[in-house]
Amino acid sequence: MHVKAFEVGAGKHQALQIFDVDIDHQYWRQYALNDGQLVKEQQSYYPGKRAPLPKKYVQQLFSAIAPYLYQHLGLTQNHGLQPTNAVFSVVAKSPQELAINQKYPHIDNTKANSLAIMHYLSEHKHGGTGLFRHKQTGLERINANVEQQYLAATTASDFINDYQSSGYLQGSDSHYELIHRFDYCDNSVVVYPANLLHCGLINAQQDLNSQSPRLTANVFVDIVSK
Repeated sequence: MHVKAFEVGAGKHQALQIFDVDIDHQYWRQYALNDGQLVKEQQSYYPGKRAPLPKKYVQQLFSAIAPYLYQHLGLTQNHGLQPTNAVFSVVAKSPQELAINQKYPHIDNTKANSLAIMHYLSEHKHGGTGLFRHKQTGLERINANVEQQYLAATTASDFINDYQSSGYLQGSDSHYELIHRFDYCDNSVVVYPANLLHCGLINAQQDLNSQSPRLTANVFVDIVSK
C-alpha cells in the first residue's frame, strides 16, 4: 500500500488516494456484482444502483486504511471514525435519463467533520472523481453557514437552463472549476471532505458497460471525539 496526499483548492482541503489496498478486492467485486442485490437509488444524487455494504467489508477496509487517515488528516488517539452510511454503487443512468441535479457537482452533507471514502473496485478503465469550486460564489465546501447562498445560486433560472440539455460533467464548465481529479485506479481508495463539491467524471461509453460497470464502495464517516 502507498498513499498520495493532496491539498486541494484555495482552501487547501486535505484529500488522499491510497493505492493497492490490503483487502481482497476481487472477492468484494464479485460479491457486489453477483450477490450484492443492487437496486435503483432513490435517496441521493447517485445516478445508478446501490446496495448496503456488508459489515465485514467495512471492518476490513478500515483495518487497512485507518492508519493512513490518522497519519495524513491530523487525527490523534482522541479521535474516532464513525461510519454513517456504507453502500456499493454502480453507475447505471444514461446521460438522457439524468435529473438536473445529477448533471453538476454536489455534496454529501454539510458537516465539517465528515469524510467521503470511495473504493474503486472495477478492474477496467473508468471515469474518476472530480472536486470542484463553484465559480459565482467561490465556494468549494458547503457548510450550514453558506448553504442558502449556494442553493440560491444553483436554483437560479440561468443556472438550471445551462444544464437542461447537458449530460455527465467531464470537467470545468461555465459554472464550476475542476480543482482536482482522482483517476479511477482499481483497488485504490479516495478520501475527501464530504461537504466538498464533487461528482463522478462519468464517461458513458466506458462506465455504463454492463459487462464491466463502474463499481465503487462508498463509506461516509464522521470524525468524532472519543
